[in-house]
Amino acid sequence: MKDLFKMKFETYEKIITVITSITIPLIIFLSYLIAKAEVLNLVKYECIIGFVGIINILVILIGIRNNYYKFRIADIFILLLIICAFLSTIFSVNIKTSLIGVEGRNEGLIMIITYYTLFILNSLIKNEKYKKIIINIFLISSVLHLQDSMFATYITGLAGHHNFFGTFCLLVYALSIGLFIFTKEKKLKYLYLIISSIYFPYLIGCVTGSVNVGLVFVFIAIVSYLVIILILKLLKKTNDKLKSFSILVAKTLLVISIIILCFMKINNQTQDVVKEFNSSKEEVKEMASGNVTNNWGSQRGFIWKETLKIVPKYWLHGVGIDCLIYAWDGSFLITPGTNRIVDKTHNEYLQILVTEGVFSCIIYIVFLFYIFFTSIRNIFKYEKLDNSIYIGLFLAFIGYAIQAFANIRVTRVAPFFFILTGLLYQRYRIKDAKK
Repeated sequence: MKDLFKMKFETYEKIITVITSITIPLIIFLSYLIAKAEVLNLVKYECIIGFVGIINILVILIGIRNNYYKFRIADIFILLLIICAFLSTIFSVNIKTSLIGVEGRNEGLIMIITYYTLFILNSLIKNEKYKKIIINIFLISSVLHLQDSMFATYITGLAGHHNFFGTFCLLVYALSIGLFIFTKEKKLKYLYLIISSIYFPYLIGCVTGSVNVGLVFVFIAIVSYLVIILILKLLKKTNDKLKSFSILVAKTLLVISIIILCFMKINNQTQDVVKEFNSSKEEVKEMASGNVTNNWGSQRGFIWKETLKIVPKYWLHGVGIDCLIYAWDGSFLITPGTNRIVDKTHNEYLQILVTEGVFSCIIYIVFLFYIFFTSIRNIFKYEKLDNSIYIGLFLAFIGYAIQAFANIRVTRVAPFFFILTGLLYQRYRIKDAKK
């Protein structure tokens, strides 16, 4: 029996690739059944995706059994986050809700564990060929999300809300634009350009301030990377030819031209888009100055101030996963004027702080920073600066992490972030792979 699951590592990688390649379109198909066909609810969706999490755990155990899995720093963070999630559930004000999530959100312990197993599983893949397969399946499958007119406003896709669909669009756009500019895939580079060109109007049409800010940071990252490459070339710190740099700049200019053309074609969106960009700019200024009013960010100012008040009471283990709605001792937090019941903080990091505790929030933020700095080091130390899939993955990571400051994590989008982040987190060195 102990020899039943013995296999070569390449076979193990193929199994992970197959599982993830099935999971990605499955999530999108189930999202369609929820949003368009209306024959599936979020509880059933969570159970199905939770079953994927169980399969992931079994595959991880097989990896441990075959000595393919060795704990590294990111894995320690994930393990600590899982422990915090269990403690938050055990000491929750409503254990049932913490297990399956609050109604209409359903981001309970089941989904949290699935997120983390998706990260671990995809971070085990060493072969870049398999990583590319998963990336391409994600980008091609993402087209199924495009159920609305390209030039409509407040587009929801299959995510259920324009804010959530905006996050999904940002992941797709940042990844595809990074792959187009910074990889030399002859057969696929035009596919990446087409996907990014299609998704840009959808991204803008979501009219989501946090996503717009994330998009700005993606562009800043691209320009910064090009400037660093140029400096390295001038200092003769890299062997890449100047011609390759010119091609990167030409691709970037092509992207800018397409963006300008998209804005010229957008008619009914223009007013809403410009208004949202201006609003986002003012809100960033207000936050930087510490002048956050109750109406700031569609009443996020009010929600953040009120939820921060309950942190001292639940600082250790939080109020319970997805249990924010029960944090006010039998009453509900109601937004002034709009009279909406608050069940999310509309800030992913604050949500973790309030529902899972201070330690979980700190560990998660440190985990993201670790991925950020590790990725930068690996890209400059081990990758070809003008040809690497990790730059596109890094841009998607940056965009999501930034928009999360004023958006919530949802079960139909977050799994993709953890899959891509797992692929970004290199578990090997290029030199080692050649041995």
